[in-house]
Amino acid sequence: MTGTSRSPAAGITSRQFPLTVAGTGVVALLALVGSGVAWDGKPTLRFIVGVCITLLIVSAVTYRSLVRARAVDGAQLITVATWVTIVRGGLVTAFAGFVFTDPPGGAATWVPAGLFATAALLDAADGAVARRTDSVTEFGGNLDTEIDALLVAVGAVTVVLAGTAPAIFLAVGVARYGFTAGIRWRRHRGLPVKELHPSQFRRATGAVIMSTVFLALLPVPGPAVSRTVAWFVSVPVLAHFIWDWLTVSGRLG
Repeated sequence: MTGTSRSPAAGITSRQFPLTVAGTGVVALLALVGSGVAWDGKPTLRFIVGVCITLLIVSAVTYRSLVRARAVDGAQLITVATWVTIVRGGLVTAFAGFVFTDPPGGAATWVPAGLFATAALLDAADGAVARRTDSVTEFGGNLDTEIDALLVAVGAVTVVLAGTAPAIFLAVGVARYGFTAGIRWRRHRGLPVKELHPSQFRRATGAVIMSTVFLALLPVPGPAVSRTVAWFVSVPVLAHFIWDWLTVSGRLG
C-alpha cells in the first residue's frame, strides 16, 4: 500500500461535501434575506443561532449520506435532482429558525408556512427530475430521505411549541428517528430485522404529516382547527409506526 492512497471519506470531504454545504448555506441566506423584507422585527439573535445549529445538522446529514452512498455505489455525482434536494435543505435550515423565536407578525406571519410549503413541494420535484433525466443516485436518494425526516421533525417541533398542534404530534415528528434507531439497536445486538412490505398507507403518511404541519403554520383557520386535525392524524400514524415496528422485530408475521 502506498502512502498516497486516500480513503473514500477524504475524497468526499475535499470535493462534494464542501460544495453541498455551501449550496445549502447560500439558499438559507437567500431565504433569510427574502423573509427579512416582510418581517418588521427582522430575524433575532436566537433565530440566527437556530439557523446556524440547523446548518450544522444538515451538514452532518449530508456528510453521512455521501459516505454511505459512496460505500454502496462508489463515486457520487451531484446531479440536478440532488441540487433540488440541496435547495430543500437550505429552506429547512432557514425555516428552523422559527423553532427558537416567537412567530412573526404582520405580513411575515405567512413566511414560516411559505418556507415549509416550498421545501415540501420540492420533494416531488427532485424525484421527478431524477427519473426524467435518468440520474437517480444513491447519494440523492439518501439525502432526500434525510431532508424529508428533518423537515417533518422541525415542522412538528415548531407547531407544537407555537400551540397550534397538540404535544402528541411531536411524537409523529420524531417517529422515523426512533424507528431507525430501534433497527440499528437490534442489528447491533445481533437480533433479526425483518423487511417491510410496500404499503400505500406508508407512502401517503409523509404527505399527510406535511399537510398537517402546513395547516398548523397558517394564520387561518386557526389553532382550534389545526389541533383537531393533528389529533386525527397522530393516532393512525403512530399506530402504523408501532405496527411496522412489531413487524420488523418479528413479533408479527
